[in-house]
Amino acid sequence: LAGSSGAPAAAQDLYVGSSNTLIQRGNPATGDFQVVGASGGQVSSMVADGQNLFIGDVSGRIYHYDGMSGALSYLFDAANDAAALVMDGDELLVGGTDGTVWRHDKSSGAALGVLQSLLPVPAMLRLGRTLYVGSPFGVIQSATLPNGEFSFFGSCGGPVGAMIQHDEEIILATPGSIYRIGLDDGAIHDTFGL
Repeated sequence: LAGSSGAPAAAQDLYVGSSNTLIQRGNPATGDFQVVGASGGQVSSMVADGQNLFIGDVSGRIYHYDGMSGALSYLFDAANDAAALVMDGDELLVGGTDGTVWRHDKSSGAALGVLQSLLPVPAMLRLGRTLYVGSPFGVIQSATLPNGEFSFFGSCGGPVGAMIQHDEEIILATPGSIYRIGLDDGAIHDTFGL
């Protein structure tokens, strides 16, 4: 899932990728979705950047969808499996289950550097100059961009599949549970089951 940005909430689009390679755009309020294209493999990650959408498939291919023209095109092959994507200005960060987070120029795909985690990276969140990464083991690490080293930040009780910010907390989605951890201390503030 990825949402477009820069528009009023009522006008935002929701993008959905799937295991059958299709990418759909729709209105989350009405449920009206249309296919906008297909990637070369099963979609594993997406991130919106204004009217642009970057898509990673399980083989590490990165695609670009231009929301203005409606064109979907191949951009480059990442050096990992593109399990997670996040934007950092003009850079696209590509996290992989091999523990790498590659920094790429979002226009050309040129590799600009790599950060190495000791754990797989299936989820990422960038806040300011700090990159937070979740792992299948419930461990959250952080690093300062662009070239910092990862260190322990916090943990939760399950494999982290998604991360977002809410107020002064990071919300972590795990199978069947949501965790709220503090940005100031990495401690669990609350948890609830789904």
